[in-house]
Amino acid sequence: GREAGIFRHVRMAMASHLGASRALSTTKRELRGRGRRADGSRRSQERPGVLAMAGRERPTLYTPDGKPYKAEADGGGPPPAHSLKQFRDSLDGGKRTEEEVPQARMNFRPPSELGLDQAVDVDPDSAAQLIRSRAKPWFELAKLLLAMERSGWNSSKIAEATDLDPRMQNTWKTASSVYFSLQADPAFEKELLPYFATEVSPEILAEVRILPSNQRSSAAAFVAKNSFQVMQARELSRAIKDWRFRLDGRTGFSNTPGDALAFKYWRDANELKKKGEILAKIENALKVAETEPAVRKLRAFANSLLEEDMPTQDLPTASVIELEQQDMSFAQVSMAGLLGEVSAKEVADAPNPPSTGLFGICRPPNDAKWAILPRWPALQRAVQATCVLVQDGLIVDKALRKANEGKSKPPALLLLERFGVGQERPVQTDLYLMEEAAGSPLQLVLGSAIKDGAKPCAKVLAVVKSPSSRVV
Repeated sequence: GREAGIFRHVRMAMASHLGASRALSTTKRELRGRGRRADGSRRSQERPGVLAMAGRERPTLYTPDGKPYKAEADGGGPPPAHSLKQFRDSLDGGKRTEEEVPQARMNFRPPSELGLDQAVDVDPDSAAQLIRSRAKPWFELAKLLLAMERSGWNSSKIAEATDLDPRMQNTWKTASSVYFSLQADPAFEKELLPYFATEVSPEILAEVRILPSNQRSSAAAFVAKNSFQVMQARELSRAIKDWRFRLDGRTGFSNTPGDALAFKYWRDANELKKKGEILAKIENALKVAETEPAVRKLRAFANSLLEEDMPTQDLPTASVIELEQQDMSFAQVSMAGLLGEVSAKEVADAPNPPSTGLFGICRPPNDAKWAILPRWPALQRAVQATCVLVQDGLIVDKALRKANEGKSKPPALLLLERFGVGQERPVQTDLYLMEEAAGSPLQLVLGSAIKDGAKPCAKVLAVVKSPSSRVV
């Protein structure tokens, strides 16, 4: 009985201490809500959001019958929904009409994806076939990528179906927004658009995209007029961006794309030590400078350098071209013959490309015809590559089910992978070359039309069309 009494007293003391702690916490919260510290002194009112309300009446919420709303702590209920508008109006310093709020929202239009006004609705499998065969210009195929993503295809699945790796998928989508913005810009010269319809164009336009929208058109036009490639477009875009921040020595160089690049070369020349390298940089700058003040400044710099020990000599006129890795990214592919005439034996006997040395110099093994093609991923993966010429591109369009009848179209080139022992089974959506009868000319057929047990002699890796056959 004594121990029970001791425990009872201990519990009562603990409960009393806990109640005092809670009361103190409640007091602190109440003081904070009234603008006072826990010790009762008033806190400074200079806090963010408080000064903004200085000189205004405190916003009031109202009940449906027009009476001031009381907070729950004062015996009221939750704030009525209709009074929230009155509360916002009081913060704005005045009421807005019912028409103003919807109209402000209706004026907003989110930017359309890829610079398009209408979404592309296409079957993902059909889109994959079009992209794999590069049946349209890249910027049109970029729309299909977006349609495939909307259908639930991820980048890995798209890459497997189209031979377009995820990095290039992103490049296409990014560059297509630039392409369509150029197409819509009335100040951009539309005759320059075909320059951006080639396989390497997405990477070029992706470099231009880092520029502000008001500078992209002039930069893209300069790229097209000077036939710039990826590295040159990257150098130009960075030079244009740097022009704003490089004030030292900028006098004479305007903010046009050519002058900005010339200014970059001028800065590079000032950091070099060897006279030959300096003159080479100045020569490059003179080629791209667009304004007369920039040209005069560059010539004066070059002349001052030459007068040191060569007062009577002019600037060298020979161009020095330093090859980039992409400049060497081409491969030789043997030409087996003409579709409709070439036989399976001629395709099988077509020679493999010879080994190349410095600058791509090689000695062909015989008098066979050769095609020079970019090293596309499909060509790099090929083991026994060759190609066949198609005189009428309509034959290819029919095989791709893009057309049934129509006028003749420009020639096309079929890039092939020859089959040997242990050939793969035909895929229904791929194109193949095979004989209708033994020894007959090869025909272009769809995999779904090949009978079980039949053996095609080659698979079509890509359909290559000339630049003139592209629709821009």
